[in-house]
Amino acid sequence: MKATISGESSCQGQRGTGCLLVFATGTSTFAQTPADFYKGKNVELYIGYSVGGGYDLYARVLARHIAKHIPGNPTVVPKNMEGAGSLRLAKLAGQSRA
Repeated sequence: MKATISGESSCQGQRGTGCLLVFATGTSTFAQTPADFYKGKNVELYIGYSVGGGYDLYARVLARHIAKHIPGNPTVVPKNMEGAGSLRLAKLAGQSRA
């Protein structure tokens, strides 16, 4: 089987796989450290209840102190999403992609 790109022949058969591997390993990539990833970013902490309640107070205290324990010390921003006994937040969490 012959692979062609705009009339020119490329690697054939088993050599095609070898060419791809050489190309993929020929470039060097570096992984980003967690500290570099979180540095200068905002992390949103969603709260499923209204402002002023017990869960809101706990979440805001957590948001204030947890940033010190995340590499890169991001800013943790608490956001309230009250409604339906926090089912709105549960629905949002269920629809989000990992």
